[in-house]
Amino acid sequence: MLPGLTDLTISAIIRKMLAKVFNSPWLTAGVVSAITLVVFWPVLSADFVMWDDDIIICENPAVHGLSLERIGRIFIDVDSMMRYNPLTLLSWSATYQFFGLDPFWYHMANWLLHGANAMLVFFVVRWLLLIGPVSCDDAAVRRINLAAAAGALLWSLHPLRVEPVAWCTDRTYCQAFFFLLLSLICYLRANAPEVFSRHRRLYLTAAVVLYGFSLLSYAIGMTFFVVLFILDIYPLRRFGGSKGWWQTPSARRALLEKLPFAIASAAIAIVTVCIRIASAGVWQKPVGLDQFGLLDRFMQAMYIWAYYLWRPFWPFNFSPVYTKLVEFDPWSLPFIVSTAIVMVLVVLLIFLRRRWPLGLVLGTCYLVLLVPVLGIFEHPHYSSDRYSLIVSVLFSVLAASVLASPRMAAWLCNALFAIVFVVIASLGTLAFRQTLVWHNSVTLFEYMIRTLGNDPYVADPHYRLGSFFLKQGRINEAILHFEQAILIYPDYADTHYNLGVAYGHLGRWQEAVEAFKQAIRLKPDDAKAYYALANVFLSEGNFGEAIRHVKRSLEIEPNNIGAKNNLAWMLAVCSDPAVRNPCEAIRLAQETCAATNSMNPGLLDTLGVAYASAGRFAEAIETARTALALVDTEDHSKIKDDIQYHLTFYTQGKPYIESAQKHPGDPNKP
Repeated sequence: MLPGLTDLTISAIIRKMLAKVFNSPWLTAGVVSAITLVVFWPVLSADFVMWDDDIIICENPAVHGLSLERIGRIFIDVDSMMRYNPLTLLSWSATYQFFGLDPFWYHMANWLLHGANAMLVFFVVRWLLLIGPVSCDDAAVRRINLAAAAGALLWSLHPLRVEPVAWCTDRTYCQAFFFLLLSLICYLRANAPEVFSRHRRLYLTAAVVLYGFSLLSYAIGMTFFVVLFILDIYPLRRFGGSKGWWQTPSARRALLEKLPFAIASAAIAIVTVCIRIASAGVWQKPVGLDQFGLLDRFMQAMYIWAYYLWRPFWPFNFSPVYTKLVEFDPWSLPFIVSTAIVMVLVVLLIFLRRRWPLGLVLGTCYLVLLVPVLGIFEHPHYSSDRYSLIVSVLFSVLAASVLASPRMAAWLCNALFAIVFVVIASLGTLAFRQTLVWHNSVTLFEYMIRTLGNDPYVADPHYRLGSFFLKQGRINEAILHFEQAILIYPDYADTHYNLGVAYGHLGRWQEAVEAFKQAIRLKPDDAKAYYALANVFLSEGNFGEAIRHVKRSLEIEPNNIGAKNNLAWMLAVCSDPAVRNPCEAIRLAQETCAATNSMNPGLLDTLGVAYASAGRFAEAIETARTALALVDTEDHSKIKDDIQYHLTFYTQGKPYIESAQKHPGDPNKP
């Protein structure tokens, strides 16, 4: 200890510093944000995961750069979308423009957004606490700031926040919520009594614009305009209680103010439903009433409403997927109990509306905000952690209102604050540990396998983990997981296909053939399985079967360049005159070259071989030399020797003929 400083002096200094922090809302908000960022620090070292990061970010051509064409496609090319979130796609494109596919920067954006959202939640809670007659002395302000900080930390450090922060794909939720909070703050500010009418219009305009930004990031706030209407009733008290209240000038103005919000929400809802129905991506189309009846939909909604009531109070056993709603009996105990809980709470809050209006407001907002995630048009549906992102703020408002209550005895208030901060510390510890689950695909899927246990859905993380190991070249591990996935769920065609690919890497051709055939039996229009089977037969020298299967692949996917190239190769080089067809080979090879602007040396090599097969040696020589020039400029050195070898045949006036000992493979793959 420094000379002259006693324990009492140090304690006094700390109290003064804390008093200074909690007297200033900006300093308090900064502390909340800093604590949040520290707890979620591990996400910065995480990788992309094969839980949609691969298809939505890494392999999505719409987000790979900021060209005018891509920006336009982001906003209007709804046919190729799985969801309408153009502003999030734009933010991913900006990240890619400057940093490529370095996962650090994608996680950095989520991390910073979460820190900003924690700060905004603090301000929202604080301003809601300040509405109405409030004492302005320093002690009251300090207590409100501290209560709002506790509420914000209860929200930001809860393990339910880990999924949308640690998962790159969930920038959709973080970004949409960021703009939604800004919109709410502007709306509250517009209705502050000290704001002049001109400034009020600016705040309202900003609220509408920011709400539009939220919807364009992801439509999680489609029902938000209803919440603004509820806030107008209480605590803003913009409507009177007399008969015909809606006819007063202030009431009409309040209703008209909601119109732009409602129009924006309706427009995005229509676009979202259209995309959902068209569903060109991985989503299934909405099911009809014959498959998923009204009772099932009602009970599912009741389960979701009840689920997010108790889930925040049980911060354990988290998973990227929950399977309770995949298949369920609407008359089973969990659904009956959920319905009873929701109904009883609604009746209770209505009964207590005069004594405790805040309870009815929070309950109504809770029901309204969860409407977009009830899965009314979806079966199966999943109760994901990210769906709690918005409604959990209501619990923070409730907790902060209790802590800030001026009627509470000082000793009880201090005890509650102590308990709350112990809870916050515990939640932060759990959240920190949960971030480690999302470190990479292996940690994520192994965690899912452990948590799902004997649930049949465990086949999915086995399949995904096998796919990850396959991409990493860890073939034996991939095979183990594919076989385990098939053992649990044998009817998924893609698992058999990937197992066949893995067998092919090890030269286990017969097992590969059986795996591809099984994939075709389960999915008769699986073009890639036919193509893979053709390549296996080609490797074995069976031109007849190879050609038959590659033609079937092209019937399903006529524009598959790899399949066309292989067919052209076989028709050009087959030693059997009955199979060889140089004219058709030239036609196919010319199509593939035209599709790639004649910039792929592998495809040009096939065209040269086809020309030579037809006796057009001058064209074959010229094409081979063009291909060699591309090898030199684009560093495709691995095929340079092959092209030069084929060229020695052309210069001697001979075609290149083989018995399938060599073939070009798929030029689109590395």
